[in-house]
Formats: sequence, C-alpha cells, structure tokens
Amino acid sequence: MSLDVVLFLGPGLVIDIGHNGSHGPEIPIPGSGDVLELAPTPDGLGYIASVIRRRSDGSAARMAPPRDDTDNGWTAVRVDGQQVIASSWSCFEVRLDLNSGREISRTFTKYKRGTGQG
Repeated sequence: MSLDVVLFLGPGLVIDIGHNGSHGPEIPIPGSGDVLELAPTPDGLGYIASVIRRRSDGSAARMAPPRDDTDNGWTAVRVDGQQVIASSWSCFEVRLDLNSGREISRTFTKYKRGTGQG
C-alpha cells in the first residue's frame, strides 16, 4: 500500500497532517503506532532538516540526511510500503529503508534542458 503524503513543498506550500506540539509535523506509518517526525529547517522556509522515526515506545531512529551540505534539505517526504521516499532541494530522490533508515538509492531528478532527459 502506498501512502502519498507530501508535507513541505517549499516556501509557503505546507500541508500539515499532524503536529504534536513539541516536534514538527508527523507522517503516521501504516500498520504501526510509529510516526515519521519531520524537523523543519531553522530558516523558516518550509523545508525539512531531518526525518526521525519515532517508535510507539518513544525510541527514535534517525533516517539518512539529504547530504552533508548544510544548504540542503528535504522538500517532500512520503511513505511507500517499507520505504521512505524523500526529495531533496538539490534535486535528488532518495529512497530510505523504513526500518533501518539506511539509504537504498539516490537518483538525480533535475530535468536537463534540451536533452529530453531527467
């Protein structure tokens, strides 16, 4: 089952489906009491600085960051089966394992002008 939930699309484009008051927005993980907590970047522009899986027992597992680059952040995050699919500001679609947080794949998605290729 795929759950398409995009929470931060960029400046001024925010869909908040859950907020627990002490963290950023959350995406519920189907079939569990766990959630993905989305921590906003400190600049207030609506990007996601980090994604953390908060288990129902309160423990946490950090997902892989967008890159080591401090100017980067997630622009969209969704759960698809056992993967977290996140798009970065630097035009990468990154697939993360929902259980371990490890990166599965990273694909550059920026359209290359004049080539007809992504």
